[in-house]
This record gives sequence, C-alpha cells and structure tokens, in this order.
Amino acid sequence: MFTAVYINHPLLSPAQKLYHLRYKTRGQAGDIVKRFALTNDNFQLAWDALHTRYENKRQLVDNQVSKLLNLPKVRKETVEEFIDLYSSITNSLLVLETLGTPTDSWDPILVNICSSALPESSLMLWEQSLVSRKQCPTWQQMKEFLYRQFEIVECVEHKLAKSSTSHKITKPILSPQNSHQSCKLCKKNHSLKHCKEFKKLPILQRYKFIKTNNICTNCLALYQTLKRCTSRHRCLHCQKMHNTLLHISPTHGSPCQDNHKQTHLTTPTQGMQKNAILTSTSQNIQKTVMITPDHNSRSVCRNNMQSHYSNHEKICSLHTLMNP
Repeated sequence: MFTAVYINHPLLSPAQKLYHLRYKTRGQAGDIVKRFALTNDNFQLAWDALHTRYENKRQLVDNQVSKLLNLPKVRKETVEEFIDLYSSITNSLLVLETLGTPTDSWDPILVNICSSALPESSLMLWEQSLVSRKQCPTWQQMKEFLYRQFEIVECVEHKLAKSSTSHKITKPILSPQNSHQSCKLCKKNHSLKHCKEFKKLPILQRYKFIKTNNICTNCLALYQTLKRCTSRHRCLHCQKMHNTLLHISPTHGSPCQDNHKQTHLTTPTQGMQKNAILTSTSQNIQKTVMITPDHNSRSVCRNNMQSHYSNHEKICSLHTLMNP
C-alpha cells in the first residue's frame, strides 16, 4: 500500500517520500528511518535498510503459519466471533499467497484448524452438514458452513432483540393531574376539582384543606407545589396562578382587598404606610362616633366597625394559609 501511494507517486520527490516513510513507520522500523536526514539521496538508503531488516520471507511465512495454528477458540456463538475466526484465516492465507507460498492443497489442514476453534454445538452442526463421513471435507465446504452460521446466528439475534423489545412494559408517564385519581376529600374516584363536597366548602376552608394535604393551589394535584406546577390553567376570573375554585370575588373581599395586598409589602416604608392607613381608619371611625350622638347611629357604626375587622381577620387568615 505504501508503495502504491507514495513510492510510485510521480509528483513526490525522494525527500518527500522519505518524510512520509518516517511518518508511517513506528518502533524499530521508525528508528531505522530516523537515522537518515531528509534529503533526496537518503530515501533510497532508508528504503534499502528497511528491506534488509524486514525482507525475511521465512520469518514472515512462519509468522502467518503461527497465527493459523494458534487461532483463538470461539467462546460464544455470535456473529462477531464467527467473523473474527473467518477473517483471521483468510487474511493469513492472503499474506502467504502474496509471499509466494501456495495454499491450494491446504484444505485438510485448514479444515482441521477451523474446526478445532469451533465450540461444541457448532462442531456438531458441522459434522451433521457433511454428506459423507469417509471423504475429507474441503475448505470451500467449511467456508460455506461458516457463512450459513453467520446468517443463522444473525437472524436469531435479531429475533431475540425484537422479542425482548416488544415484551418491555412501557409505563405511562404520570402527570401531577392524573397520578392520583381518588379524591382526597371524599375518597371517590374523581379529582378534587370535580368534587362536589369540596365545592360546598367556604373558600377559607378550601385553602386550609389544600395546605394541610400538600395540594397545589393551581392544579389541585396531590403532593405538588405551586413552584413546580406545570399546568397552564389559570383562574378564569382574574387569570392569576390559582384555581378558579379558590378565587376570592370582589363582593366577598372588596373591603379588605387593599389590606390583603398590603400584606405582601415587606419594606419598612410600606409597613409604616400600612400602620398609617389603619390609624387613619381608626381616627375616622372615632370622629364619626363623636359627630353622631344618636344611639341608633352609634349602633350602626359599631356594627360596621365589627364587620370591617371581621372581614380583615378572614382575609389575613386566608393570606396566612396561602403563604405560610
């Protein structure tokens, strides 16, 4: 191959050929080539030195015969094992023919070498394939047998792989919405968002039940946190990230909507504003009480104050459940 690609190349100078020869050789051969400088005159000297060292026909033939006599035994009846056995024998035969050693009459030797490397089960099949027990089989018969073994083993391996793949049980990926079909509240076979008992509960109790049972406030899935919720559904009323069943309508929470929003404020300035609003509200109520001395008016005002603080406590409790 090196001769065909580099030695016989018409456009390469001898120095360039020597460069490629140095690049392609390793070990002792590389040490021999490195002794010569990269000049046009040294290429032929390096090439002749390699021929003198390695052009030993007897040694090359002995090496190939040793490979044939020491073939590794086939351990498993796989396509790769049979191909390695076949390739090892044919490659050695090609090298021997290149070196001028005829192998046409080696059939009994090659058959014996190859059959000795076969496993017991394949060896029995080989004996069964022979028409006559008294005639010596040829190397061509052995090659045809090996080729049939390639096809049989490959077909069996393909069917086994296909069968194992088809028998695998594919488990469906459970989403948070369908991983728990039984209702946590009434124990019936439906999700919490379709539970009639859950819908009958007041919103404050719904939140309390959800927080107690580790249920997502958006998708109402069990053991799901709001941060990890993958549902794209939002509240139909306000489009915020909570379930529609947990929405607080303005009619129920409008007096304290501002107070509910103010609970999210954490800066000192906003906290002072919150206290100022509460103080201002208290002062306005006191002024109203002082201006109206009538007993009935005072009763109405007192009821309004109690309703105001009651709604405020409900919203604050609801906020505490939503944000523990």
